[in-house]
Amino acid sequence: MEESLFERMVRGDPASFREFYDRHAGAVFTVCYRLTGRREDAEDLTQDVFLRAWSSAREFRGEAGPATWLYRIAVHRYLDVTRRKKMRKILSLDFRGAPEIGDSKSEPIAAAREEPSRIHERNEVERILRRAMEDLPERQKTALVLQHDGGLSVEEIAEVLGLATGSVESLLHRAKKNLAARANPLLNFF
Repeated sequence: MEESLFERMVRGDPASFREFYDRHAGAVFTVCYRLTGRREDAEDLTQDVFLRAWSSAREFRGEAGPATWLYRIAVHRYLDVTRRKKMRKILSLDFRGAPEIGDSKSEPIAAAREEPSRIHERNEVERILRRAMEDLPERQKTALVLQHDGGLSVEEIAEVLGLATGSVESLLHRAKKNLAARANPLLNFF
């Protein structure tokens, strides 16, 4: 079913692209949000991913699934944007006013019937983990987000990042170790 949808999309059928978008947009947005840490940036990045998917659908070789292909586009666009932001920050020589990924506060996640103290505690833990994620090297962060939020296997992450599976396993191991080292002192406060 996915192949025929994709084939119709390649032929330029807008309805098939809409269906393709509806199937994959939520997962792509989740990965983009975890990478950027900001809803607005994730929305922009998700839109960019699907615009690029539409314009380059003929280049899709089918060696991986469409979702993996979309994640690959998302990761490459995210890294491009991140590099450009860092370069602008360096070239501006004014580090105080430059906005960084993750500066805005995310919406609190809370169940309607939870006690306020538990909601606050969970939001604090989430904030600490988000901050710790922001401090990870980009490749470690990307691999961890693809595994945790994208639900990709090590092999699929290797495909997205263009790395050997052993390299991805190493990235994930270091990412988890670094995340624990950065977050643990702050989490012990609770």
